[in-house]
Amino acid sequence: MSNTEEENKQFQHQGKAARLPYNIQTRGMVLQLYEYLRMRIPLMCAADLEAETVAATGVSIRTLQQIKK
Repeated sequence: MSNTEEENKQFQHQGKAARLPYNIQTRGMVLQLYEYLRMRIPLMCAADLEAETVAATGVSIRTLQQIKK
């Protein structure tokens, strides 16, 4: 069992939400959706664009901002 799986079990056991690591494929998918929305809706402001991406993917706004860097 990997460290991440053990950490997730510990968090679940404590009644807290498990922390899910975002792998490279997930990051790519989030960035691809963000860029797609940016190209399709050019007049959308950055905050709305981020909100739409967060709503569609389920990642946190902080994670999205880290991925974009």
